[in-house]
Amino acid sequence: WDDLWLNEAFATWLGNRIADRVFPEHGTAVAEIEARASALRADARASARAVRAPVATADNLLHLADPLAYQKGRSVLEMFERWLGPETFRDGVLDHLDAHRWGNANGDDLWEALSAAQRRGAGRLVPRRLDAGDVARAMPAFLDRPGVPLVTVEPVGRGRLRLTQRRFTRAGAGGGAQPLWRIPVALAWGEGAVVRRRTVLLAKRSMEVKLDGAATLEWIHPNAGESGYYRWSLPPALLAALVAHAPRVLDARERAALPDHLAALLDAGELAGDAFLAALARLVADPDP
Repeated sequence: WDDLWLNEAFATWLGNRIADRVFPEHGTAVAEIEARASALRADARASARAVRAPVATADNLLHLADPLAYQKGRSVLEMFERWLGPETFRDGVLDHLDAHRWGNANGDDLWEALSAAQRRGAGRLVPRRLDAGDVARAMPAFLDRPGVPLVTVEPVGRGRLRLTQRRFTRAGAGGGAQPLWRIPVALAWGEGAVVRRRTVLLAKRSMEVKLDGAATLEWIHPNAGESGYYRWSLPPALLAALVAHAPRVLDARERAALPDHLAALLDAGELAGDAFLAALARLVADPDP
């Protein structure tokens, strides 16, 4: 029962995926953004609990069936599926189910199976030198302790960006402990009609990455596809550029996530009030309800 979250999160993730494939007109993939927002808000509180927790009593069990179990769990599964690639993720899940058929298992068994699939997957988009990039080391950090990471993206010249992580909190809540996550950061950036994408693993407190075309980038989105379970921050000029380019370069799911994300940055003291209102004035003109 300690991994009740996995039963509920996996059912939510797969059910939504199937519904979106069969009935795309229902907009399930966009609706997921609102559901994820409720988990992000709860997880940013100082009182937030970890998704995984020992179950000692029935009351304890019922307490664990909350938006974090369903929506944070679903989001974490989606984030790592995107990082590993859908084929590698599927192979790891199938291996996990086969290995424990008619038996019992826990979360550790799942990410060990995913890690094995990651090592042998021929078509995956992650390097063979895994170490800090091993999914078995990365997933538990999101599930065994509370909190949301904040990824700050800053240009440092010569086509390089500095990525920095810390725990996301509301203004005045205090920093508290600063855990270290291994975060698959999905970046999209562009200049003119050229749009590039790359996922990098932020496994340190701070790191620099070199991106093709980043020396003259017009905009950058630090959570491409909105599959990452993290908040992000950009310098004011780059944030304004992203909002200005949003109708042309972001899909409906990415645009739907922006207002909630900007509101969270405002609550955290990471975004000035006038910049928040200026962004909303642009986003409210979106033709897609």
